[in-house]
Amino acid sequence: MARLLSWPTDVHPLITKWGTTICATLGASILLAYLARRNRLTSCGATIQDDPLVVKHTKWHYVRGKELRVVFMEHKLGRELPLIVFIHGMGAQLGQWSEQLAHFSHIANVLAVDLVGHGKSEKVTAGEAYTIGSITKDLVEVLDIYKYKADSFILVCHSYGCNIATYLYPHFEDMIKAIVFLCPKATPTVSDLEKLKTFIATPTPLIDLLRYLDRRGGVYSRSVNRLVGQSASIELRKRQLEWNRQHSTYIAKRVFKGAKWASGDVYATIKCPVLLIGGEEDLVCPVKENLELIHTWLPSSANVAEPFVIPNAAHQAMLEQPDVVNAIIYNWLMECNFAKMNLSYQLQLKNPSKSKWSLKNYAKWQKVAPVAEIPVRTSLFRPMKTMKQDDAVHTPREFIRRHPDIGLIVDISREAPPYAPEAFEGSTCRYQKLATTSKIPPTREEVARFNDIVAEFWRENPDRHVGV
Repeated sequence: MARLLSWPTDVHPLITKWGTTICATLGASILLAYLARRNRLTSCGATIQDDPLVVKHTKWHYVRGKELRVVFMEHKLGRELPLIVFIHGMGAQLGQWSEQLAHFSHIANVLAVDLVGHGKSEKVTAGEAYTIGSITKDLVEVLDIYKYKADSFILVCHSYGCNIATYLYPHFEDMIKAIVFLCPKATPTVSDLEKLKTFIATPTPLIDLLRYLDRRGGVYSRSVNRLVGQSASIELRKRQLEWNRQHSTYIAKRVFKGAKWASGDVYATIKCPVLLIGGEEDLVCPVKENLELIHTWLPSSANVAEPFVIPNAAHQAMLEQPDVVNAIIYNWLMECNFAKMNLSYQLQLKNPSKSKWSLKNYAKWQKVAPVAEIPVRTSLFRPMKTMKQDDAVHTPREFIRRHPDIGLIVDISREAPPYAPEAFEGSTCRYQKLATTSKIPPTREEVARFNDIVAEFWRENPDRHVGV
């Protein structure tokens, strides 16, 4: 469990055997080293910039005596669609859902919360604020604010967030129509609980020092390798290293102390459809001991899908394989009859007279070549016009077939595209949304994000073209 906080569990024997001696005979030295290094520990690594979409839709709510950061994106169809609620785990933050927020905001209302003490939400000192009961009440108040914006809730949870969801479910049983458990943690073992007690009892400066040593090796340190798979990109590794560094040991102790794990009986009370997703390389919540066990706890009916185990993914599956995770969730929701989330259905609801695809604009659009025949100058960028879902030529399926040399499409429009991005999932071409505002120069953060996306793509596909 402590691995969730980049806590080096393999040094627990050191603490249990020699912890007293270290604290007694070297306490002064450790504290001096801690204080001397403290500034460096809080400034090492690159600062993580929030995704521009997250920044744009960030809101602040004063909930039960503390300020929480919330990201809410309302779809144009509003209450006709469900609200997908993303719940992160221990030591995490809502920014880790950026790929899912960008993807699902095109077809539903979406919401994510930085839990108390996490991300940019307020870090209060009262231990009671970090109990499972208090965190659940925080979420109940947040959802009470937004429940009038949608016809139902879909919970998408990660790690300890899955456990939180089981306690949240009874408060909105009539509104929660589906739950996705991503890399969940089942009941802790006796060994886990012993390590947890040791973690809470060990002086915070000592833990901070051990965590610092655990980060040696940077993006390939044990601290990072514990949470991401071997094939994780450098960019993700950098972010994971910084997320690990940012999370406070002080907060971590309070979260662990207030943790309460749902039993099989609690999971068995869930009546709505449930989807379980795990990472094949997950070291924090191994599939067999957690995902498969939780599956046996859930009601045996057509509402519970067989678990999906994603290859080449570890605990941060939604960041390591975002396209795969998004596709699995979307396809499953379609099987659960969330038909209004289908983009084709939503496009049919648009008023043709007000749509950008009116007859006049459509005729103008048809005159423009779908894709530039050659890249721009010496680059591998290929300018292209916006695709249209029901066009005979410039639609995702035809695009993939006609342009096998293009391996990535970067959609820089602000609005939802008039075609289904899901069509690219599992194909030879990847779709990436990077929302910018037309006729306004992009911000430095947007430029940096664009550069990171294409640089990562070309590292793996040096000869393929990028459509923009």
